[in-house]
Amino acid sequence: TEELITTAARDALGTTVVHVRGEPVDLADPWPRARLIDLASESTGLDYARVGIRSQKTRWGSCSRRGHISLNDQLVFVPPATTDYLMIHELCHTRHLDHSRAFWRLVESHCPDYREHDARLGRAREFVPDWFLLDLYG
Repeated sequence: TEELITTAARDALGTTVVHVRGEPVDLADPWPRARLIDLASESTGLDYARVGIRSQKTRWGSCSRRGHISLNDQLVFVPPATTDYLMIHELCHTRHLDHSRAFWRLVESHCPDYREHDARLGRAREFVPDWFLLDLYG
């Protein structure tokens, strides 16, 4: 599927490189996208064990009990502030694995406008180009 995404990106854009926050990110190499969680981890003081990038139909991210964070590769198309929120959301799960009041207080302490970004994630598929979804929805 990575090859299909790379080919589709190259055909649609003429390149596999897009810019995120002004920095080039090569869609053929998923690991530079994971750098964003490092920035969020440093700014919040919340650590994680490992990060992975996957194509997922229903989730933008997840966090396991062991602190393994999984991020959806489609986040590269989501507005940067909303991506930042998702990183904070998943990092907060390293402290609270549920969506308890304590979890949401922690999220809010790092992202006061989290409600706006959480709602935007509900509509975020509209930001993902059709060519990128070929491997998921064929």
